[in-house]
Amino acid sequence: MLKPSQWLSWVGGGGARAWTPATGEPVRRVPVARILPSPFQPRRRFDRDSLAELAESIRQVGVLQPLLVRPRPEGGYELVAGERRLRAAEMAGLTEVPVVVRNLDDREAALIALVENLQREDLDFFEEAAAYQEMLSRFGLTQEQLAALLGKQQSTVANKLRLLRLPPTVRERIVAAGLSERHARALLRLESAEEQAMVLEEVIARNLSVRETEELVTARLEGERRPARRRRLSGLRAIKDVRILINTVREGVNTLRRAGLPASLEQVDGDEWIEVRIRIPKRPISR
Repeated sequence: MLKPSQWLSWVGGGGARAWTPATGEPVRRVPVARILPSPFQPRRRFDRDSLAELAESIRQVGVLQPLLVRPRPEGGYELVAGERRLRAAEMAGLTEVPVVVRNLDDREAALIALVENLQREDLDFFEEAAAYQEMLSRFGLTQEQLAALLGKQQSTVANKLRLLRLPPTVRERIVAAGLSERHARALLRLESAEEQAMVLEEVIARNLSVRETEELVTARLEGERRPARRRRLSGLRAIKDVRILINTVREGVNTLRRAGLPASLEQVDGDEWIEVRIRIPKRPISR
């Protein structure tokens, strides 16, 4: 079994490449029924029309590139690379397919499955992010190690993983609507799943571009900040009004004093209240 530090040499040091049979590697024919699907297949969605076209091509010329499989301890084989070809071969009615058999451990099989899909651009951006997360969690890789294996920048891997912060329902809706990864990134700025879902429906209904989506999200965020600012300003005005009132009362008391009345004002500031006490004689003071 290869350690993470050894994978770079295994894939050639410059980033992994899609699998192809090695020169002179034996190809054998194996019954389709003896091949089980890969547990590491990162792709979750297969286009039926595309599969039907591939199945028709296979009916005409057969499977041109062999599948990659690994032997199972209990017998039979496990698919490593070539799931679309296997599915299309089944649709075409083939009972056998050409394969190359290699003894691979889980890490090697998972990496080959991921790279094949990435290089062939078969994955959508959410499937790619989920595959990255699977590699990190299952095999204890760091983002830096995975990025090196894939020939990508660490920031690219990190940004892709951020997409998984969107709830599954929002992700599925984005894919079904045919929106882009940049649409998804714009929604990440919204904090709650409810807001993300609401804005997403508006984006779909109005057929908004990425730029328009970003502007919509910005307007939404600014709209949330304004009420809080208004509440703060309202509170400041209230405090200012109270001070004006107290100063007015104080000036009134001073006017009484200038007129010769022994009026007095006492102000007590509590935690929640300001208490103002005024003493004014009930009867005129005789001189």
